[in-house]
Amino acid sequence: MAVSSSVHVQASPAATWNVLGDPSRLGEWVSNHAGFVGEAPTSYVVGAEYVERLRVMGMPNDVSWTVSEVSDGSQIVLEGRGPMGIGILGDYSVQADGDGSAISISQNFSGGAVFAVKAQLEKEVKVAQEASLDKLKALLDG
Repeated sequence: MAVSSSVHVQASPAATWNVLGDPSRLGEWVSNHAGFVGEAPTSYVVGAEYVERLRVMGMPNDVSWTVSEVSDGSQIVLEGRGPMGIGILGDYSVQADGDGSAISISQNFSGGAVFAVKAQLEKEVKVAQEASLDKLKALLDG
């Protein structure tokens, strides 16, 4: 199951990356971010691992992330494992778009448990993506 959202911001790609590429700023814009379990990441480096607590379907869920790809200034790809064996592939990107930047989030969910709650999960993830992008836009466009 894949869910994607995007937004245009007035900020330059470099200014956008300064927020998007800084894990210490997740709490400022990720709508369902509820903190980190253990040590918080300080940067996105291929192979780095961390655990993020996310509120999904009204409950806190811990997701173990591994940074699988970083194209500095433009893209972060994360591989995650959540409760009940749910796999998550998250792709966060920024690119120049006219007078500002286009930001895209794509999340692909896998595992047997996904299919049991597919409709509800898909709806909630889409709402969370759009709320996060709205917060990021407000933060960047000030």
